[in-house]
Amino acid sequence: MGAAWAREMLRMEIFFQVNDHNIIVAHYDRTLSQYPRCIVLDMWVADHIFRHQGDFWRARPMYQDVQ
Repeated sequence: MGAAWAREMLRMEIFFQVNDHNIIVAHYDRTLSQYPRCIVLDMWVADHIFRHQGDFWRARPMYQDVQ
């Protein structure tokens, strides 16, 4: 995927380490959603959307794609 994708994934890892739920979802929406889907990343972000923002209906399709 290239250096740009790797850089954005590293930023996402930092956001996960500091446990900033809003920035995790915002970074995914703004940057990582432009790249091909990564099932593992989608599960992590869906978990944050559902557990911390309470938006089951937004997280549901992300969970369904993992099956």
